[in-house]
Amino acid sequence: VAEAAVAAGLPTPRDARALPNVLQSRLTLLTAASTARPDADSIDVELPCPAFGGGPHFDAVQDRTSISGEGLGALFGKFEALSYSRPENPVGREAASALDRWLRNGLELRGGRDQKGFLFLYELMRGDVFFKLLSNDSGHTLGCFLLRLLPASEWSSKGVLMSTLRVMAHNPQLARHLPKFEDDRNVKVSVMFRGQDVLAKLFEKLTLVLKGLEADGHIQWPLHSFPALKLQPLVRLPAPLLA
Repeated sequence: VAEAAVAAGLPTPRDARALPNVLQSRLTLLTAASTARPDADSIDVELPCPAFGGGPHFDAVQDRTSISGEGLGALFGKFEALSYSRPENPVGREAASALDRWLRNGLELRGGRDQKGFLFLYELMRGDVFFKLLSNDSGHTLGCFLLRLLPASEWSSKGVLMSTLRVMAHNPQLARHLPKFEDDRNVKVSVMFRGQDVLAKLFEKLTLVLKGLEADGHIQWPLHSFPALKLQPLVRLPAPLLA
């Protein structure tokens, strides 16, 4: 077995515990195949299974803050400002280059370095921003992907901003029914401070619409608890692999 392990580029069995899980599995299979009885039709091999990772999980967060009745004062008390710079309708290579830059800099709910946060994802999933890698891309689908790339510290925390985006992600049929973001400021800069009319108007309308949709039973809330994964560590090796 040791010679076969070396030939396969694996350490010897005595070193197996220090191996990554995938190499432990390969070595276990190799050892079982080489020590099986010559007349065996097949053998069952129990492989080591990796431990389930801990920590927060995006789909395990239940956040209904957007319809819970939290007032604007409580909402604005959670952030100083939002920043947003609407992209200039990039398509294809230009869109891919911009997206690569945003992801390298990191997306943030409040805007971040590239001013692509809540308002960008809101408009993207609502269909108000024309941003496509391919001509048949869906802005809503892209928004759902980008939502999961926000920092874990943001998507694991509950609040109106994240809750609203979760509602939009799981209810694409409702996205267009939410109020459009309208920047009617005389001087349009990327930073919008809390309490400014441009944000207050949006969230006042948004809160009313979401509460109405919830009262009418139109909002579908995703599952947030899941049964434990039952691992099946047994692998059956047929006779040709035991020869």
